[in-house]
Amino acid sequence: MVVSSFAEFLSELHRINYTKNSFWYRGVGDASYQLTPSLFRHKTAKNQPAYKKLELELNETFEMRSLPYAESRVWAEDDWERLFFMQHYRVPTRLLDWSGSPLVSMHFAVTSVQVDKHGNALSDAAIYVLDPNKWNNAAYAETGFPGGVLSSKDIWLKRYSPSEVYTFSGPLPPMAMRGVHNSARIVAQQGFFTVFGPQAEPMEKTFSWIKDGKPVFPLESLRKYIIPKDQVRSVREEIFSLGVSESTIYPDLEGLAAELKRTFGF
Repeated sequence: MVVSSFAEFLSELHRINYTKNSFWYRGVGDASYQLTPSLFRHKTAKNQPAYKKLELELNETFEMRSLPYAESRVWAEDDWERLFFMQHYRVPTRLLDWSGSPLVSMHFAVTSVQVDKHGNALSDAAIYVLDPNKWNNAAYAETGFPGGVLSSKDIWLKRYSPSEVYTFSGPLPPMAMRGVHNSARIVAQQGFFTVFGPQAEPMEKTFSWIKDGKPVFPLESLRKYIIPKDQVRSVREEIFSLGVSESTIYPDLEGLAAELKRTFGF
């Protein structure tokens, strides 16, 4: 579906009753981008053995070389804590970021678009809307799964941990989970995650799974809204006027510096 303003997007959210549902949102600067975590975007690693080797080497290297930079290493003995910590610092992982705020996701969508020298967007942007409860319930239907969003201590996520995920030969669909809010940025962005199994299949493809002639995932579990490229600039101005800016998304000096650069025309 196409939305040409945040007001139009908000109207659509009202239509799907977003105040009564705990939706998650992800904004992307190019509508052609797929819902694939960074680990699976490697230039040469293209199969499961390669992903396994890559992830293990990333984890080990980060473990060895992060010591001088980390004030606390509470994550050192816990696979999930380490994974969240690495994701925060943009090390490639099997995690995909989501936000609990439609404003935050819209900000990411319209500010990450590539632009030409005149500031015109070169691509359509997009926002994905995930119903994490319906997604998880569909992913593990008829398995005794109790339902809902998972946490890192949940037994249903054990098979997704770095130490076990590559021992499973069958498909493991992405699962919606809460992570540790171990940074001010995650708190400000109302951050959540989907964690992927060992397959590099985008969530859109998983969403289209068919079993016994019927869709596995309900249509309302994942939606996509397109922001046309000729509307990106006006939507960006709309978001800034609503008080969502670099310094609120990144509540630190880096965010403030980015906002000042934009405000003063750099």
